[in-house]
Amino acid sequence: MHSFALIHEQKVISKMKKIFFIFCLFFHVYFCSAQFVNGFGLMGGVSYGNEKFAFSKPSAIEHKKYLFGFNGNAFVEFLNTDYVRWITEFQYNEKGSVDKQPTGNYTNKLQYGCFNNYLKIRKELYSIIPYILLGLRAEYVINQHTTSPAITDKFTSVHASPAVAAGIEFVSYSNITFLMEAFYNPDIAYAYQTEPLNIYNKNFEFRVGLKYSFGQRQTCNMPRA
Repeated sequence: MHSFALIHEQKVISKMKKIFFIFCLFFHVYFCSAQFVNGFGLMGGVSYGNEKFAFSKPSAIEHKKYLFGFNGNAFVEFLNTDYVRWITEFQYNEKGSVDKQPTGNYTNKLQYGCFNNYLKIRKELYSIIPYILLGLRAEYVINQHTTSPAITDKFTSVHASPAVAAGIEFVSYSNITFLMEAFYNPDIAYAYQTEPLNIYNKNFEFRVGLKYSFGQRQTCNMPRA
């Protein structure tokens, strides 16, 4: 039964990766053909993550304690439309948890390099532009520091995860604007898979940064007489 579940899980992960990369390729081809980049920027902030340990023998679920980390990213924004944009970014991100046991607290920290793509849906108001981001991340393990005795192997080197965020862009008279974003990034496929333990990561992220926009300078969105 477990081997069948393992094969099914691997098929799901493989299909997710194929869909993700086809999705990214489509948008990159589309935007390259349009030869248009709206802007670019840098952001950084903190991550607050935990892990779910799923044991199969015996069957049990353990939710570990949250762990603080850091994140940073460089992004490019495509498509200058009123309501829809596209974001591509390269991100450094820390995930993990604290495994609290009777023998002590064990820190599990993972450092990821991520290639992320998001659909950005926005609404211009007078002094701010609220928006949401919806997309997928391709995550690569840069470094693994795990001290929990239950973890005996390496985390999956590459896997995909969904992400959703709410953000605010502050309208500026210059080409440079200030951004704030809050992300929720849960694993839907195992980040670690052995017998008898599988692990899911879950991360909350808050980050701030600056965006430089090409073209004419932005102005405040006051209604015209």
